[in-house]
Amino acid sequence: MEEREHPRVMPDLEVFDADGHKVGTVAHVYELQPGAAESAAAALVTPTTAVAAATGGSGLAGDGVFELKTGLFGLGKHYYIPFSAVKDVTTGGVFLKTAKADFDAQGWQQKPDFVEHPQQMGQAVSPASTSPTAPPEGTADATVMTWEAVQSHYRQRWSDRYGAQGAQWETYEPRYRFAWETSQRPEYQGRSWISAQPELRDQWEALHPEVEWDTAADTIRDAWEHPATASGDAAGMGATGAGR
Repeated sequence: MEEREHPRVMPDLEVFDADGHKVGTVAHVYELQPGAAESAAAALVTPTTAVAAATGGSGLAGDGVFELKTGLFGLGKHYYIPFSAVKDVTTGGVFLKTAKADFDAQGWQQKPDFVEHPQQMGQAVSPASTSPTAPPEGTADATVMTWEAVQSHYRQRWSDRYGAQGAQWETYEPRYRFAWETSQRPEYQGRSWISAQPELRDQWEALHPEVEWDTAADTIRDAWEHPATASGDAAGMGATGAGR
């Protein structure tokens, strides 16, 4: 598959909504190569009404989408913005036609099928990366991973630890995901819980002020010390008995 940037929308550009508010940065650009749009449209099973309306019924816009990452350190929601929703692109950033409050209503939080299966669609991906994260250094599995690829591993850990207590996965998922996504960043790869914990606490409190660190720390530590590979296997990053 050819890898090249979209000529205007590029990774790391800041993105602004219709009200001029910064909403995040471009993570990746998914550009369909000539002739691939029809295949992608046929592969879309159930495009949302909003997406279909905005893209002429095909679920596509122009010749691709770009992935928008939001939140501090890019750990917020990710959206897949069609090129047709872009009002302008300058050296100062990407400017959209839609306000951030309407992103969910547009269905942009749903990953298009042609992004999920690029090998089937003749897609050109921005060279920044082919996926949001890479496996920790030293792991045997060199496959580039996504949260969706490893989520089952953490859900099983949640079930073993908390399921019998009647806990809800939706309450714990942000904690497991925070630990896993942070561990993928180069500056944290291979670091023990004791080493990383002060920084993790600062980041958690900035991202999730609604949940106190002392409430979330045990789950975050479990995820940190039992990371998943792309196959869902755990590979410990630190001694489970290490002090907090």
